[in-house]
Amino acid sequence: MPDIIFTGYPSIDSIIKVEKLPNPNETAIIDEDFYKNFKLTYGGCAVNASIIASQLGAKVGLSMVVGYDFRSSGYEERLTHYSIDISDVLIVKEKKTSQTFIFFDNDGNQMTFFYPGAAIEKRGTVPTLRNVRLVCITVGNPFHIEKIARKSISNNIPIVWNLKKDVYSYPSHLVDLLSNNFSYVVCNNHELEFLLKHRDLKDLFARKKAQAIIVTQGENGAKILKDNQVIHIITPTPKKVIDPTGAGDAFLGAFCYGINRGFNIEKSVELGTVLGSFAVEEMGAQIEKLDKNKIKNRYLNTFSKNLIL
Repeated sequence: MPDIIFTGYPSIDSIIKVEKLPNPNETAIIDEDFYKNFKLTYGGCAVNASIIASQLGAKVGLSMVVGYDFRSSGYEERLTHYSIDISDVLIVKEKKTSQTFIFFDNDGNQMTFFYPGAAIEKRGTVPTLRNVRLVCITVGNPFHIEKIARKSISNNIPIVWNLKKDVYSYPSHLVDLLSNNFSYVVCNNHELEFLLKHRDLKDLFARKKAQAIIVTQGENGAKILKDNQVIHIITPTPKKVIDPTGAGDAFLGAFCYGINRGFNIEKSVELGTVLGSFAVEEMGAQIEKLDKNKIKNRYLNTFSKNLIL
């Protein structure tokens, strides 16, 4: 049985590097070296984060809706390879699994096109969440998000809310529900601005459940908002930056692992920045294989303390 349930859109990803993102009616040139190594990847925020948490040692499950190509595409094999519980993955036989086309350039700018496919179907039952200790909600179908959020609330399971500036996934009534019941929010500065248009910080922290809002800031690390405090966490310097696409999801997976493992908020965020720094060193939205010794060494070199995973 999983300790952590991640929910959100699945996605078969095409991640493509171009010299410069085009304006309307312009053509972009695909990077030659990147194209030679191009391959489809099996992602989505929830999936990417779950693969990180699982590799770190957490018992992880996914709750999402996929299409008839879930098995034939290799998606199912990918998840089982990482020992992820897929018993709450619903297959819709009439539609394809959702797909994402991500284009990015040398300046780190990004453009995303999304085909929702089966993921927007209003079907499926809510996971029992039996023995689940943490639920992570990422961008996804609001119908499923609301069902899982309400089940988590009724079972008193802490919610990690990976906020995105997405009015489809997070309509106002769902923002209100999650604002009233989150334990942790993980977002960037733009997403925090989106949230603060609905609630001010004082109101967000007026409830006992609210533990912290974690704001990721790329190469500038992260900041933790809690108890009328702002705590800044630095990030390790990666050896090289190849693709920034998966950094946020790697951070999220590591943070959820840390909270579930019993780490305090600061240590969980520190671990998140370390995993994010490894993610940008690889192509694609996932780290294929974690090296725990390298993680421990980078953590030690950055924060001058040992890490036990």
